[in-house]
Amino acid sequence: MRVDLFFRRLAKAVAVSLTLGLTLCAYASWTVVLLGPAGAVESSANGVGNVQVGVAGIGGTGHAGMWTGNAGSWLDLHPPGYYYSAAMSVSGDTQAGYAYVGFDSHAGLWHGTPESFVDLHPVGSGYSLALAADGDMQVGYVSTTGFTHASIWRGTAESWVSLNPAGSPWSYAVGGGGGQQVGYSSVNGVVSASLWNGTAASFVNLRPQNASFSYALAANNGRQVGYANVGGVYRASLWYGTAASWVDLHPDGADYSQARGVFGAQQVGFVQYGNRTYAAVWSGTKGSFVNLQQYLSGTYTESKANAIFTANGFTYIVGTAFNYDTELNEAVMWVQPRGRTSNR
Repeated sequence: MRVDLFFRRLAKAVAVSLTLGLTLCAYASWTVVLLGPAGAVESSANGVGNVQVGVAGIGGTGHAGMWTGNAGSWLDLHPPGYYYSAAMSVSGDTQAGYAYVGFDSHAGLWHGTPESFVDLHPVGSGYSLALAADGDMQVGYVSTTGFTHASIWRGTAESWVSLNPAGSPWSYAVGGGGGQQVGYSSVNGVVSASLWNGTAASFVNLRPQNASFSYALAANNGRQVGYANVGGVYRASLWYGTAASWVDLHPDGADYSQARGVFGAQQVGFVQYGNRTYAAVWSGTKGSFVNLQQYLSGTYTESKANAIFTANGFTYIVGTAFNYDTELNEAVMWVQPRGRTSNR
């Protein structure tokens, strides 16, 4: 489906759902779309682009899948012959994730159908996962020679490249965008947020000077996000390519925060107060924090945001919300027209 056509259909679906009072709730400038497929035990929306991707509990195991804007659009991507699968990210017409063979996970990609699954697992490796899609590149990690290496692929198992920094015993790449890859590595025994530009030699240590450890989880447009432990507190974090550029996004009064996704000038993740977690969106500063939990109905008592995307005048944020009545997590999407201001 053409991207512009998809977004026109999604906007129409949101408007129709609002009119008919279907499975979404509208407050202020954000609309919440519940994506949990019919019959699924639990579900999570992990990535968003021209479609939404994630995983749903079906038939006693996890099935990778994708949506085009509503629960009824769920398309099961679970590849034949695999035990468990999850889609984690989307870029254009490519979905990246992993599927299990026995007890070992295999990095993989799809092009919109279960049969299109490509197993990216390098020969001789223990396990592998693809967690981000970036154009024709897939980003993740591979267990090889007893250690885990941050990794990239370009559509085939044979294209696998290790990003493990020189001198580091292990590394993980978990996000990517704009030709950059992010994750974390062991640097002199310290877990350090990490940035690469396609090669092991391009490694940049993003750990802030005053952080005891740090993790980078997503990248886009020269920005990286994740979290850092500073002063004993896990703080949602934003970087612009260097450790010195670190920006503390942790809201005042919060107990814990984490940034999981970034697109343009906005970041998403979650903030914890006491024992409750709430989906969050920022616009580059801690003071810009918006609690997305407020746009959910009272049935949903906790939430997390995993990814963000903007196109054709709308911003889309995907994640999970905990349904207090069923005690299950459900895939969810927040939609906002660009130029609107949310209430905090």
